[in-house]
Amino acid sequence: RGRWASSLALRGEFDAAFGQGAEALRLAEAGDHPFTLAVVCWALSIAYEIRGRFEDAIRLAQRGLMVCRERHVPFLVPFLQGRLAGSIALSGDIIEGQRLLREAQEVAQSMHSGAAGRSLFFTAVQMALLAGEVDRALPMATAALNHSRETGLRDVEAVTLQLLAEITAAGPDAASAEYCYDAAIALAGEQGLRPTVAHCHLGLGKLYRRTGKREQAHEHLTTAVTMYREMDMPFWLEKAETEMRELT
Repeated sequence: RGRWASSLALRGEFDAAFGQGAEALRLAEAGDHPFTLAVVCWALSIAYEIRGRFEDAIRLAQRGLMVCRERHVPFLVPFLQGRLAGSIALSGDIIEGQRLLREAQEVAQSMHSGAAGRSLFFTAVQMALLAGEVDRALPMATAALNHSRETGLRDVEAVTLQLLAEITAAGPDAASAEYCYDAAIALAGEQGLRPTVAHCHLGLGKLYRRTGKREQAHEHLTTAVTMYREMDMPFWLEKAETEMRELT
């Protein structure tokens, strides 16, 4: 049930995600099951991060880490530290996020955990983009996209395509960025990943504003604003509305 919270959040069903997450937390606490409690904290941290509530995402990741360390659940430590690193970076402290990510990568390597390594690799791509390291982020995102296609993880492929679009949009190749955004919208739409679709419309709005295509920019920003408002994602709504104001 706790893991479903992150899946629901990926579809923009936040009320259901947090409702299921709260119930899963209650059951894990009542049953005194540290592994389950840590997993629920991990999943809820993802859900809060998707919504843009980074303080709550950080709080849940920290709680999960504390459970792992105090109740001897080492396997989940790099997963939760990776979550913590990503949320802290998204909240604005990229340096601390990078430090925590390096620590998580060292732990994953010492444990020989391929699953943790793959999870942290995606976080590393996000971190490189946030740090403005486009030349480093681009081949990493391409590798992550290829892996998602090889493993048939369509939801991961959609999210990775959106990330690749963001990275490409930070460079001079507007046509490639537009292609990646369109592909991500199509695939995310098929999977019902509404926050990802909204992020793509915001990205296209920013891209078209930058390249002087005001009509297209207005269309995509309007869609992003509408979707963020419908899903109650205020952090991202504010960003879309700011872009809309800059357009006028």
